[in-house]
Amino acid sequence: MNINCCKSLSNLKTSESFISIFLLVGLFLLASTPGLAVELSITPYQASYKFYKSGFQVARSSLSLEQSGRFWRWRLSSKPRGVYKLFTDKKPYSETTFSLLDNRYRIHNILLADEGDDEQYETARFDWNSRKLDIQRKGKRRILDLPEQVFDFLTLPLLTAQMMEQGARQAKFNFYLKGEVFESKIVEIDKTTLDIDGKKIVASVYHQTIVGQTTNSKYFFGPDNGLLPLKIENINSKGKTSIMILNQVIWL
Repeated sequence: MNINCCKSLSNLKTSESFISIFLLVGLFLLASTPGLAVELSITPYQASYKFYKSGFQVARSSLSLEQSGRFWRWRLSSKPRGVYKLFTDKKPYSETTFSLLDNRYRIHNILLADEGDDEQYETARFDWNSRKLDIQRKGKRRILDLPEQVFDFLTLPLLTAQMMEQGARQAKFNFYLKGEVFESKIVEIDKTTLDIDGKKIVASVYHQTIVGQTTNSKYFFGPDNGLLPLKIENINSKGKTSIMILNQVIWL
């Protein structure tokens, strides 16, 4: 009787140990998976940036984040400046609408356009009920199956902000680019000090790579607001670098 009692107690302790380990592993996975529900504190803003190519400032860019009901919208526009205006009349514009849906931040619409180039017009509609992605690009329409969660250039800060909240150093995700959805990875690789509007800010540096693409990007975020990029570096397939660096921000 005592032997059976001891065995029962031993089995009970073993079971409790396995349960404890299982719960700890589950909590670890939850904390290290940025795609899982972390509701962010979002503050609207209007920011201006200096845009450089090959070391020369060629444009000024404007980035805004605003709310309309349950939806949020990021807008980015650029205009050439100085001598560069003599060589191009391009004024690229992009906007992405998103909301918190089913405990995840989900894109609803993407719009890309350019006053100087009608070929750059592009839209993407994300239907999360039917799980379909409706794309209109260069006069052609395509409908793709929609994966669980997708980010684009404008909404990527939603992912990095969640990583910062959870202390995660890297994440794999789906990324929309030029009418396609690619597998992508982002990794926190460094910290560096930036001079922004006369202030020294220690920024976390995130490096993004895209499967099947030679283009890669670096994003710089300060500790106070992970939804405002301080600096973005992009290296295209030809090895040319373009840089956006924050000039001024107005919090709304």
